[in-house]
Amino acid sequence: MSCESDGGSEGEDSVQSCLEENYATLGLLEPSVAQETSAVHAPGLLSMTEVSWIREAVRQAQEDNAPFGTIERGEFGHPEDGGVWRTSFLQTGGYFRKMMPLLRGKIRTAFDKIDSEHWGVLTGRPPESLNFRVVEFHEYSTGGCLGELNYSCDPNWPNLP
Repeated sequence: MSCESDGGSEGEDSVQSCLEENYATLGLLEPSVAQETSAVHAPGLLSMTEVSWIREAVRQAQEDNAPFGTIERGEFGHPEDGGVWRTSFLQTGGYFRKMMPLLRGKIRTAFDKIDSEHWGVLTGRPPESLNFRVVEFHEYSTGGCLGELNYSCDPNWPNLP
C-alpha cells in the first residue's frame, strides 16, 4: 500500500489516486471527507469524579517523571512563551494503555457506539487491531487557553469530546 511520486503533476495525481484507493480498501474515509464531518459530542461520558481521578493520576505521573511527553506553551500557544498551557501526551510509552485501562475501555466503548451511529469505519475490525493514536491531557493556568471557539479556557473544566 505504498504510493510514491516522481515529483511531477502527473505523479502527484497518481499518488492521490493510489491514496484514495488505499482508503477505500481499508474502509476509511478520505481525509478531505473526514475533515468535513461534524464532531460528535458525548456529554456526561466522564463524571467529575473520573475527571478528578485523571487529573490526580497525571499529576502524580508527572511528579514521578512519567514516560509520556509533555510540552508547555505560553499565552499565544508558542512553546517559547512560557507555561500557561501544558499538554501531556498520555499515549507515549504505553502509559494510557497500561495505567488507565478502565478509562481506555470506557472511551473505546463510546467510540464504537458513536462510530456505529455515524460512520461505520470500525465495523468488522478486530478490536486488537485498533489503537488510540493520540491521548492528550491539557492543563491551563491564568492566561492559557485554546484560542478557538467552543474550547473551555477554564482550568477547572475538561475539554471532552
